[in-house]
Amino acid sequence: MSTISNRHLFTEFVSGESKPFDGQRLAKVSYKNKSGKKSQCVSIPRLSDDEIAIIHLQFPVNARKRVEDFQDSLIRALYESKKSEITSEEIDVDQIAAFLSASAEGNRISAESVTEWWNSGFRDEIAMPVLSEKYGTEDSALLERKAKLWCDAFIALCGRNAITRERVNSLREMLEFADEGDSVAGKLMNKVNSLTEELDKMEDI
Repeated sequence: MSTISNRHLFTEFVSGESKPFDGQRLAKVSYKNKSGKKSQCVSIPRLSDDEIAIIHLQFPVNARKRVEDFQDSLIRALYESKKSEITSEEIDVDQIAAFLSASAEGNRISAESVTEWWNSGFRDEIAMPVLSEKYGTEDSALLERKAKLWCDAFIALCGRNAITRERVNSLREMLEFADEGDSVAGKLMNKVNSLTEELDKMEDI
């Protein structure tokens, strides 16, 4: 961690013990126990109200907590890039804005692109065999209906509809069969992971 320095050291997070330095806040990189990874934390300076306002204007948000969540996502990305410490400059308002812009561009996906992806090969080469085994049938009419429902479920990821953890987990399982270089499947998996994090946060409330 750090006090006056602009370098902030990651340390293992210990519930009830890890605390920020005076005037700072504690950012946390959380992992589930089953992941085998230890959660980390880092004490960092709080963003000023003016800096919060800059992000608020560029990305419609209505609370300091939301902006700090953005900053936490940036910190997580930096930690997972094998950093043992970060500088204030790496997590300042300009870097948060750049991180959000890159994330929005990289993860942007439309219903049309998902439909094209599904019909261009994923449906016949991967989904149909998986669905045949999943539902224990080779009935083409039934599988066609099931495939349509699955396609609609993936398209729903492009919107803002509420989604259950069971649905998220099912979509993740299907995406795990995708080829490693499938960029659309990668974006859908990012969306699934993001929804999982949101569901985790809701359970913590």
